[in-house]
Amino acid sequence: MGGNSLYNILSSFHGVNGEEDDLLPQFAEIARYVLSGGYFLINNERKIYLIDIEFYYHEEGSEGKKVKDPIMYHTYDHEKNTKKVKESNNELPYFPLCSLNTHVSGIDITFESEKEKYRASFLIRGYRRDDNTTEVRSTQIYEDFFMGVPLSSNIVLEWKDEGNLCSPLDIESTVRLRVSAYKKDSQGNYIADANGNYIKDYTIKDGREVFKQCPREWRFIRKK
Repeated sequence: MGGNSLYNILSSFHGVNGEEDDLLPQFAEIARYVLSGGYFLINNERKIYLIDIEFYYHEEGSEGKKVKDPIMYHTYDHEKNTKKVKESNNELPYFPLCSLNTHVSGIDITFESEKEKYRASFLIRGYRRDDNTTEVRSTQIYEDFFMGVPLSSNIVLEWKDEGNLCSPLDIESTVRLRVSAYKKDSQGNYIADANGNYIKDYTIKDGREVFKQCPREWRFIRKK
């Protein structure tokens, strides 16, 4: 992927048309840039360096082979019964490239494509402040992005390039935090209930039912 800005890096991403194995190399390259190539600057005062991100990717539609990500928030499958979809001719609009998607788990940076009909984003899971303190609570990003900005001024949130990319060996990939696996049929398609919602896959551990972990290693962490 070429380019020297977050926008350019994300715009170089392309959908995989059902070929899930083609995602990981693209995610790894984006992660290397995001975790070492720059930082967020808030109102020219606070710096936020990302150290832990999780990717989400979901192809819309049902015809042909599709990569589905049932846990992802901004998809038609997840939002189909909401008021905003019902008031938009039963469609879920696509976010512009490099948009913020705020939700109960924190903030995503999005890189969706209406043309290719896929949703894609990464969640800011962990970060380092410019005072060198680190944060692993993903929802704390709301405070560090927006807290203390007076209503009399605009919020200016910028990505600043530094250009000093780390070695790929300085980044590790692992499974996403607290993301459930979902049941699949014999053809590998996710199984939905009568309401069209995908069904989580559970197992028994220590005498109680717990969800199985999604095996996708779409989380990337900058090593210390």
